[in-house]
Amino acid sequence: MKARHHLWGVVITIPFSLICVFRCMLTSAGLATQGLQAKTMTHGWSMCVLLIFSVFIGLGQGTPPWPNSYWDIPGDYCSARYPSGQCCNGRQDPCSVPILGTLCYCDTFCNRTENSDCCPDYFTHCEGLSDYQYALAKPEEVIKLEDLECPQGSALTTDGSSPKCFSNGRLVSTRDKVEDNCNICSKCQVSPSNSNCMELICETKLCALDQRTMDELDYGFASNQYSWKPTTNYSNFWGLTLEDAISKRLGTVRPEAPVSALVNDMSAIEFVYRSEDLPKSFDARDKWRGKITPVLDQGECGASWAFSTISMASDRFAIEGQTEEALSPQSLISCNTQGQNGCRGGSVDRAWNFLRRYGTVPEECYPFDDFRGYGSGDEASSCRIPRGHKSRPLQAFENCKGLDKRRGLFRTQPAYKVGRRNTREHPRRTEEDIMFEIMTHGPVQALMEVPSDFFMYQSGIYQRTNLASQSLTGFHSVKLIGWGEERGIPYWICMNSWGEDWGESGLVRIRRGVNEVNIEDFVVGVWVQTERRVRGQQRERRQRRLSRMAARRARASRLRRRQHDKDEQVMNHYQVG
Repeated sequence: MKARHHLWGVVITIPFSLICVFRCMLTSAGLATQGLQAKTMTHGWSMCVLLIFSVFIGLGQGTPPWPNSYWDIPGDYCSARYPSGQCCNGRQDPCSVPILGTLCYCDTFCNRTENSDCCPDYFTHCEGLSDYQYALAKPEEVIKLEDLECPQGSALTTDGSSPKCFSNGRLVSTRDKVEDNCNICSKCQVSPSNSNCMELICETKLCALDQRTMDELDYGFASNQYSWKPTTNYSNFWGLTLEDAISKRLGTVRPEAPVSALVNDMSAIEFVYRSEDLPKSFDARDKWRGKITPVLDQGECGASWAFSTISMASDRFAIEGQTEEALSPQSLISCNTQGQNGCRGGSVDRAWNFLRRYGTVPEECYPFDDFRGYGSGDEASSCRIPRGHKSRPLQAFENCKGLDKRRGLFRTQPAYKVGRRNTREHPRRTEEDIMFEIMTHGPVQALMEVPSDFFMYQSGIYQRTNLASQSLTGFHSVKLIGWGEERGIPYWICMNSWGEDWGESGLVRIRRGVNEVNIEDFVVGVWVQTERRVRGQQRERRQRRLSRMAARRARASRLRRRQHDKDEQVMNHYQVG
């Protein structure tokens, strides 16, 4: 299956060849009617045959082969690691991407006529060819070794060659290294338990996507044992260890004390509403159309603390009519560094304190930077938002259109807790407070625990399963934009920051009302500082500053007068003497 390039070659060549044959027939018939020699007619037919043959050869050489084994698997492979048209030259084995337990390549060496091992998006992303519609069918099954005694290969060879191991449809020599999902198999040796067999020694790390767990989840969903379905998109987390996924795709610092005890120090807003007025379902995107920030993608930057904070702040500013532009998470990653670790994690309370004191700018003024604290980078870039009391905050962004009509940065008021404690009289008060806040003021920020099976989510109502790892969990922050109910199960609509390829177009529905994964423990809302309020505060600060200056001048004047009076008394004393 040299795939679609050659298929297109056939589609183009056949009509062209028929036209050539038809023209040759007409030409030959014309030559015959004119009584020309048979030698000339034979020469004309020979030219037609050569022309058709050359067209087939030319198209065959002009179209590279499509990856034979897995060309129809959707996902981002080369495009996730390299800029468009700038993949690897020559043969570079590290220029590879995990795919279905093996590797595909993004170097020009993979583009050869036989045994192609290019990634599915190599030709479209690296070579710039047309983007074909990939089939969604699963790849063909690889041929398995028919040896029940030695499933990974026999140590006894009949042709005198060195024994090899067999793994995922490939023969592996004793010097080769292969990747099995997130584990590296680096040693092919004679099995200690059976000297007639070979054994491939691999690492035993926990992977973010575990195929056996996903198979069990899929079976459980089909049998109504679970309320959500595992992913079929392997491009997001395949090849990542669970530990790496937690450190690179989450990033909100887990509070040292239990969350419920920590947030008790924050007084929750007391709302006045009737529970029966809360609708059965609600989506902030429907009420405030065009004002809710779409799904963001934090890449391999462990800074969900910054993305969820900025995403919610953007919504609140847009709802208040202050701006409809998305604000910049990079500004928090690069500037909110006191007690924070950029792409290695941070706390949301420090993020809100930074927005209250200093503020942020639109995304176009301070864009994402993959090499300086965003995407795959670990280090934050140098901050472009001045924080000194004598600095001009807009001076560094004079060419930013998003700040043309503003006198200052986008700042918020202090964040506040949403959701009072449940009581015997009000057993659903926490849940209903959160619902009322979302419906009245806009999306809120929520902290949550992330079990290992959360990375495998694709659709449905997420609840932690008994298949999740009991030892490794992470902490994350997301944005709640609404709620609903399906098949009698209430849920929150949560917007994640892993791009639209994950989950339900970037969203995840989490069971509501039972504090699933602690998502109802730490919920935060915020009011923004409008331009009018900011100007009023600036006037107040200016007046206070002028008052302090006047007070200092008056005090200095009084001190000078007292000193003058003392000097006069001394002079008078000496004159009298």
